[in-house]
Amino acid sequence: MGRINQLKPEVFNMIAAGEVVERPASVVKELVENSIDAGASSIEISIVDGGIKKITVSDDGAGILPEDMKLAFLPHATSKIKDFNDIDVLSTLGFRGEALASISSVSEVKLTTTPKGGECATISLKGGEIISEGFASRSQGTTIEVENLFYNTPARLKFLKKTSSEANLVIDTVRKLMLANPEIAIKLNVDGKTVFEQQSGSLEDSIYSVYDTKTMQGLMEVAEEFNGIRISGFISKIEFTKSNRTYQTIIINGRCVESQVVQTAVEQGYSGFLMKRCYPVYVLNIIMPFDQLDVNVHPRKAEVRFANQQAVFSAVYHTINSNISKYAHDIAVNFTNSRQGILEQDEYRQKIEGPKSEQTKLETTNLYKAPIRQKPDYLPNLAKMQNPENDLNSLDSTLGNSNLNFSQNPTQIGTPEYSKSEYSISNDSLESTPIFDGEIIGQLFDTYILVEQGEMAYLIDQHAAHERILYEKIKKNLDKMESQPLLVPYTIYLSGTESDYFIQIIPKLNAMGFDVQKEGETKFTFYAVPEILVGIDIKKFMGNLFEDMISDEDLNMELLVKDKISQQACKAAIKGGNEFNSAQLKQVVQALLDEQGNLPSKCPHGRPTVVAISKKDIEKLFKRIV
Repeated sequence: MGRINQLKPEVFNMIAAGEVVERPASVVKELVENSIDAGASSIEISIVDGGIKKITVSDDGAGILPEDMKLAFLPHATSKIKDFNDIDVLSTLGFRGEALASISSVSEVKLTTTPKGGECATISLKGGEIISEGFASRSQGTTIEVENLFYNTPARLKFLKKTSSEANLVIDTVRKLMLANPEIAIKLNVDGKTVFEQQSGSLEDSIYSVYDTKTMQGLMEVAEEFNGIRISGFISKIEFTKSNRTYQTIIINGRCVESQVVQTAVEQGYSGFLMKRCYPVYVLNIIMPFDQLDVNVHPRKAEVRFANQQAVFSAVYHTINSNISKYAHDIAVNFTNSRQGILEQDEYRQKIEGPKSEQTKLETTNLYKAPIRQKPDYLPNLAKMQNPENDLNSLDSTLGNSNLNFSQNPTQIGTPEYSKSEYSISNDSLESTPIFDGEIIGQLFDTYILVEQGEMAYLIDQHAAHERILYEKIKKNLDKMESQPLLVPYTIYLSGTESDYFIQIIPKLNAMGFDVQKEGETKFTFYAVPEILVGIDIKKFMGNLFEDMISDEDLNMELLVKDKISQQACKAAIKGGNEFNSAQLKQVVQALLDEQGNLPSKCPHGRPTVVAISKKDIEKLFKRIV
């Protein structure tokens, strides 16, 4: 007797259920997507005991014809497609015809449906077997009840989490379905209590429904199109982040999916604006040609494959980066005497402030016991200084100790020499910059500069702010950088796949100041690098370049170079701990402003550069106002 057995339907249905029906949340997703495909304008979901005991999904969609009810529970029976070619232009959420067969094989199911202009019918199944059929009464649409999930597969039941955890997974699933379908009224009840209730409306309305007002206020709307790929939705402002990625939703052609390509593009788009382990909140809706997307790559259709990954990556990256860069510029503090286009100070404070923290308790008895440290004479108002220039001559030497100049020891091999006047602070450089009109109160802990302007006080991190200014200045002059020949050329050997990728980007690398030559099928030699990248670890640079070959090659190099620029800027910027007198502070603050007189809100690593507090806030602290 042969050893190969043809499995019975009830056996392969239960195997399929292991892929499609992972837990109650999987059942809810499949049933709600069926309702959406049926054209429902209103869907109500109810679960009991995390969905393990009971799941009910009711809609007002097209309904099912009585003669199709038995077929609906057979494997690979679907109304979505007829032949293989339909998959290439698939516009529905479901198409395999596995969900109902898989769900009914591991639970007790009752389906009640009324098609348009037809009679209401009902059918009940247990373990995939029909136990009753008949007629019932309800308005147009479908109600499906799933009870005792995994009752006949105790091993599967054992691996479920506790009911509260399963309920939370259902909540997360429904939240994403609501965000993907704001035009549909969706309601979720958990153990008799309403958790979500969304009326049909816009994506903004949906975000209010599933999150809260504070979350919506922390988001900004985006809408861009690149090469036939439309991207819209909401992304978080740079001051509004979460400690994990659970607040991130990716919707592609109406389908909620997980995509490493999109996720990576978003995070790199925020590069330079967020600190490590701070994750943006976003709801991104991506519309692209159906034939450029393969949804048939995952049992639960949770992942997709792109025909052109680089095009998607590039579109998402540019959408995020351009909008975030513009926002960061808009919220910069303006310290010049030009008031046009400047944000209202209270509005700025609201934008950059994080969660309010309680005031540190002061032990007033210690205020008179601490030794007084002698500091330079800070005058209350720089405008009253009689001869501030007397103190400026020592500024270059003071700042020189903090590596403001990019030039290092000229005897070091391969180290470029930069003009000190180009990157250090000098009297001449101040003549072409806007006139500072705030009042410098002083310096705290030799690290933070306190500035008063109108009804606002600003505490500036001197290192972070100067680091950002240098970063932007160097980045702007990248295309003017000279090549620096290497004393010893660096040769690398690549794999076939790496070689194919690298050959495509060699012209772009050389245009940036590299000198790379192909000297064999897989052999390449670096003869020069851009001046700004002198001292770069080429082996590590190449490793990073090939780490994520899905990226658009231009973007990949740009991000790597940006990382090196931020390192250079960090080394060259004024350091915390540098002490300045009042005249020097004026020059330091002037150096922290860009050409428009704006102080950037974030350093290249995403740390804040300035904290704002209003006079009203201070008066509240001292109970002058309540």
